[in-house]
Amino acid sequence: MKKWLFLFTLFLPFSLLAQDDNVGVGIEIEQDAMSGQVMITKVLEGSTAEKAGLIANDEILSVDEQAVEELELDELIGIIKGKPGTKVWFWILRGDEEVYIPVIRQ
Repeated sequence: MKKWLFLFTLFLPFSLLAQDDNVGVGIEIEQDAMSGQVMITKVLEGSTAEKAGLIANDEILSVDEQAVEELELDELIGIIKGKPGTKVWFWILRGDEEVYIPVIRQ
C-alpha cells in the first residue's frame, strides 16, 4: 500500500513581507498538510536561529506555547515573526529529545 505525503510551503511576496516592522529568526519551515507536523527545512547561516541551536530537521511542536498542529502555516509564521530584539520560544523534537529553545528575532 502506498502512502502519500502532502507537504506545502507558503511563499509570500516580498511586498507583503516588507509591509511591517516584524522580523523572523532565520528559518525555513514546511508543514505536512495531513498531520499538521512542522519541520525546519533550513536554518540560515549566521541567523539568530542558528546561534540559538535550531537545526534542519527539527520538528517544531509549539511556538510561544501554541501547538503548531492547531495553526495554519501563515498563522505560525505570524507568531514566529515579531519586533526586532524580542524573544520567541520554540519547543522542538530532535530525535527522541524534546528541547525548549529561546530565539531572539533579528
